Amino acid sequence: MASPLPKDLPQAIRLFIDVSKPISQTRYSTVFKGQGKVKRDKKYLIKMVEKHNMDQIRSGEFKEIQIIRQLQGHANIVQLIYSVEQPKQAYIIKECLDTDVSKLMSQYGPFSEKVARQIVRDVTSGLMHLHREKIIHRNIKPENLVVQLKKSTSDGTCPEILAVKISDFGLATYYSGKKIYECCGTGNFVPPETVKHSGYDFGMDVWCLGVTLFYMVCNEYPFGNNTTNSDEIFMSTLHSSPCLPSSKRSQLSNELQLCIDGMLNKIPAFRLTVADIARHPFLRET
Repeated sequence: MASPLPKDLPQAIRLFIDVSKPISQTRYSTVFKGQGKVKRDKKYLIKMVEKHNMDQIRSGEFKEIQIIRQLQGHANIVQLIYSVEQPKQAYIIKECLDTDVSKLMSQYGPFSEKVARQIVRDVTSGLMHLHREKIIHRNIKPENLVVQLKKSTSDGTCPEILAVKISDFGLATYYSGKKIYECCGTGNFVPPETVKHSGYDFGMDVWCLGVTLFYMVCNEYPFGNNTTNSDEIFMSTLHSSPCLPSSKRSQLSNELQLCIDGMLNKIPAFRLTVADIARHPFLRET
């Protein structure tokens, strides 16, 4: 059951934004939708996080807020409007786009190669920015890729996508050059090196994007598609090969299949980097 609006909503939010009931909730955070009180066409997402669930960096600032602030100014990173802190909660106010890739998939999926290509191209651009800033997102998945649409269509096809932006930096972390061993992520998207606790780096984001690409064109996951059991998903991740459904093999280009294979290479050293993806023949297609 969704939580009601917090009674002690900060004045810095109440004065400028009409906040509606929660649209999503996890153990760690609650997300509300909002509308500008003066500029009614302005839409916002307000993420409320209990401070005891947030990591702090050495300066005392909360890592999620610091990271999203550091990444501002890139076309494929969701825009931070401002943040507010109270004794027990932190509020992150972000721009609200039309939808996300998961919702778009539910309505129009599986996507054509053209649509999938644009999404991967935009996300790759955003990830290149993250990795230049020594940041790993660690939770790239359709729900965390927000989409700005041009307009709806009347023929049932996917509307034209104007932009895709990476959102939700709750699991993002800094990369110092040494492998990270903390286990986190979302079941079907977790790479084998995380499952094996052998340490990971930027390649984790590439793997997650590879799973996302497979899902977008096949409407199923490459690993553990028929189960919600974490152990079974992880066993599939470790021991199964990503195999396109037989109905899709003849429909999808060789360039796309090679791109998926390169992103889902189980050996991190041989996996494509985001720079490799940006130069890949699949993304060079028009």
